[in-house]
Amino acid sequence: MQPTPEDEGEPEATQEEGAPSESEEAEEHEEEDQGPVSEHAGIIHDLDRLLCIYYDEQVANDLMGLVEGQDVLLVGCEDGYALSSLALAGHSVTALDFDLGHLRRCKKVLRGWHEIAFVQLEGRSFPFEDGSFDTVLLSLFAHHATNPARVFEECARILRPGGKLVMADLVKHEETWMMDTLHDVWLGFTSDEVTTWMENADLDRVMVHDIGAKCSGPDFEEHGASVDILVMTAMRGE
Repeated sequence: MQPTPEDEGEPEATQEEGAPSESEEAEEHEEEDQGPVSEHAGIIHDLDRLLCIYYDEQVANDLMGLVEGQDVLLVGCEDGYALSSLALAGHSVTALDFDLGHLRRCKKVLRGWHEIAFVQLEGRSFPFEDGSFDTVLLSLFAHHATNPARVFEECARILRPGGKLVMADLVKHEETWMMDTLHDVWLGFTSDEVTTWMENADLDRVMVHDIGAKCSGPDFEEHGASVDILVMTAMRGE
C-alpha cells in the first residue's frame, strides 16, 4: 500500500541523521590528507566510487539539456552523473542532501571542483533565500520525502522569476522492497500527482518529457526490477 504523507509539511526525508560513523570519519580524514587534486582530474574513473548510480550517463545528459541559467541547485546528490555533468557543463552548482554520508562521499570524489558547493538539508525548509537559483534539479528525491507537496513549494520559493524546475523521479510502481532497502516513502508518482503539486506551488508551463529511461544499478538488478523514470519540468512566472 502506498504510504500517506505526513501533515507537518517537512521537505526532508525520513531517514534520521546520526553522528558520522567511523568509516565516514576515516574518509573525511583521508580526504584532508590527500588534499585537492588537479582540476577535474580522474573524474570519469572515480564516478563509480560514488554511492549508487541509479540512472546512466545518457539520462544525465538528457537532464542537462533541460537545465537553464548559471546557478543550479541539485536536490539529492547520490547520483554522480548528474552532479558531475552539471559542473562539466559550466554551471555553478550547489548540491543539497539530507544524508551527510552522501555529501561527504561526493565531496571526496569531486574534491578540487570549485564549481560545486555542498550543503546538508536540515529542518523544515531549504536553507536558501528566495530567488536564489536559475534552475532546481530535483533528482530522485521527492519519493523520499514525507510531504512531496512541501518539496515543490520550497523549489518554487528559491527559484528566480523565470526560473525552471526539472524533476527526475520514479513512475508509480509496485516494487515494495524499495521501501526497506532504499528507504523510499513513496512508490513513485503519476504525472497527474506531480502536476497538481507543481501547480499548487504556483509553477506553470508544466511538461512531461518522455526520455524512455529506467532506473539501473545493483539493487534493481538483484531484484529483477524495472522502474521507469519520470521527468517533468515547470517554470516560475516572471
